[in-house]
Amino acid sequence: KVISVRDSDGVLSGTYYIGSRGGAAKTFARIYDKQLEMFEKRGISIPPTTRYEIIVKEGCTLRDASSPSSVFWHYASPSLLKAPHGVPAWSKALDAGWHYDRPERVPAEVLKRLIEQSGQLKRMVEIADELGPSGSSYLQVLMQRELTKRLTGSNPRS
Repeated sequence: KVISVRDSDGVLSGTYYIGSRGGAAKTFARIYDKQLEMFEKRGISIPPTTRYEIIVKEGCTLRDASSPSSVFWHYASPSLLKAPHGVPAWSKALDAGWHYDRPERVPAEVLKRLIEQSGQLKRMVEIADELGPSGSSYLQVLMQRELTKRLTGSNPRS
């Protein structure tokens, strides 16, 4: 167990390990407060979130990395969490018959998602708000200047 106090509400929180990475265990789990981790490591505030990770050392393939739901629930349920209905059963891949169909990548959707989910952009807005009423205008000027510089290769003046 690794315990610390979450600044947002003073609650004891941290990480709980089941099994050992360096030991003989073929699988182990890590359960932790993602909200606390994001704030401590990146200064980003997210809603309360508990993250469950299962590490499997034997029997997994690229199929499982691409679609981890079955192997996750095989080991996580029922001891850690109750599996949702309809999760397909997992078995070790003993053949090479799996094929990965790469999903279509739509650049506009990727760009939109990157902007909407950017912790750094959210933090920049928070800092701009600290500057007062003109903070958002200043942020827009800085962002436009940087975009212009990168898109045209020029360095516009202040």
